[in-house]
Amino acid sequence: MEFSNIHSTSKQVLKTEHAASERNALETKKVAFLMAFQLLSIIMYGMFTTYDEEVEAGHGSEISQTIGKYYPMFQDVHVMIFIGFGF
Repeated sequence: MEFSNIHSTSKQVLKTEHAASERNALETKKVAFLMAFQLLSIIMYGMFTTYDEEVEAGHGSEISQTIGKYYPMFQDVHVMIFIGFGF
């Protein structure tokens, strides 16, 4: 009777270990796929995007002057958000 009980328990342990190893393999494949997809997305973004001449800094256009005027205000708001409003 005891041998039968031990035998069924060892089968359950083996099934559990097998299921755990399958989950680990699936997680590894999922992580590898997502990393490859992210790398591919970054490469494709770099290859297929271009900036218009007006957007490039240093041309003195009205847009770059406006950004230069208001950017410090946005930067101050970001610092307040990240550090906190309690100061």
